[in-house]
Amino acid sequence: MRRSRSKLMLAGVLTVLTAITAGAYGQPVRQEWQPAHQQCAGLLRADLDGRIYFEVPPEGICEIAKSERAKVLARCRVNSICHVEGIAAPCNDRGECSEVLQVLSAARGQ
Repeated sequence: MRRSRSKLMLAGVLTVLTAITAGAYGQPVRQEWQPAHQQCAGLLRADLDGRIYFEVPPEGICEIAKSERAKVLARCRVNSICHVEGIAAPCNDRGECSEVLQVLSAARGQ
């Protein structure tokens, strides 16, 4: 029993040291994420590049993937209240942002 605890503790210490070392030498420590079910609701907006999104208080954005825009626009209008449910993941290049990669449902006025 004592020997297995020692091995477990050693494995844990090595994992922590590896993560610290990788971060210290400028190599990003990979963070794994899984797409998750998400709801976005409110005023549907569009920018000049054609992206559609919801502003999420206080500073977040819920963006609809380019491949899914037609599904949302078939049920909702830009500058009107809309509710979208789908599978989302963090945006690649922005901080407080999630992107709906697969729209499961969209409805007006909810």
